[in-house]
Amino acid sequence: ADWFFAYTPAGAEYVIAQGFPRGNTTVLWNSTDTTTLQSDIAAVTAAELHAFQSEHGLTGGHTALFLGGVDERKGIDLLLRSAQEIGLVDPDFRLLVGGSGQMKDAVVSASASGEPVRFLGRLEGRQKALALAAADFLMIPEWVGLVAVDSLASGKPVVSTHHESHSPEFEYLVEGETLITTRHEPSEYAQAVLSLIGTPERLARMSHLGLRQARNLSIERMASNFATGILNWHAQVKSGIV
Repeated sequence: ADWFFAYTPAGAEYVIAQGFPRGNTTVLWNSTDTTTLQSDIAAVTAAELHAFQSEHGLTGGHTALFLGGVDERKGIDLLLRSAQEIGLVDPDFRLLVGGSGQMKDAVVSASASGEPVRFLGRLEGRQKALALAAADFLMIPEWVGLVAVDSLASGKPVVSTHHESHSPEFEYLVEGETLITTRHEPSEYAQAVLSLIGTPERLARMSHLGLRQARNLSIERMASNFATGILNWHAQVKSGIV
């Protein structure tokens, strides 16, 4: 290939380390439509938020949200076991699960049996914005990818684990600033969540840092980077460099 488009800086650095010319790479800063997401969140009214919180028994400062495929590869088993442990210590804790997949029945069963879990199904548009507005942080134990963009755009830090499954966008999150990671073990994961709930000032700081970093991520910027890379490549072709 003459040109390499990387989702994130780490991807570009990897191919450069293998001998690919640095001048023939473009970092896209892969993103979703953060402008629309932030607009949808801002449009959530106090009445809508209150009704949603009442429906699901939510308490401010104690609400987590999972977004993604509800299947084994996303660590749902660890997520549910951790939620159970957190609930035993913090009766106000609730885990909202937004998504669908082969482990949906396990989530529904946990909720029906009295665990602090609420299944919301697949979330898009305003429904997703409402869930993010109600949540205080995200619990994504495995396979953090573009949900990292949702995290930053909504100002909701991620609690995750050290796991080999994470996708390139995991790079956007900074440990201690917009991310908390633990060993892939339910009790340790639960303890990290309880510690975050117990330090609201830390949660507020992480939220602020996420929103600030989100300014660098947008689908418009990604498209612009893609176009610029193509034009740079085309310029090299015309000049006979490639």
